[in-house]
Amino acid sequence: MNKLFIKLFIFFILIVFINNALRFSVQYFLNLSSTPELDYKLEKAKSKNCNTYLVGSSMTYYSINPIGLNSFKVKNQLISSFNFGLTGQRFPKTYYIIDDLLNKSIPKPKLILVEINYYENVFDSEISSLFDE
Repeated sequence: MNKLFIKLFIFFILIVFINNALRFSVQYFLNLSSTPELDYKLEKAKSKNCNTYLVGSSMTYYSINPIGLNSFKVKNQLISSFNFGLTGQRFPKTYYIIDDLLNKSIPKPKLILVEINYYENVFDSEISSLFDE
């Protein structure tokens, strides 16, 4: 009986390992961290000289108007902002979005404002986002 449980446990570990290996390889080769909406905004940001980026979900996109921020000064320099709020962006993915912003060939920001309002219901979350937290 113990041999059966050991075999089942090894089989379970093997299935989990294969599942994670496939998920990471698909994400790596297909670059699933990027979305068409983000790619569009990256192209738009290339033509602007912005020193401040707003990153968050659709709450950021619809709630903050970058034109209103552009009248403020930080260290005697006017803010020139661009809103990278994305529809359906969940909090754990914010890190990857910021990493994309800093590694792409767009002007590097001096300031990144990040929405950290976490209102997700745990039971509505994807399993992968629970592990990211």
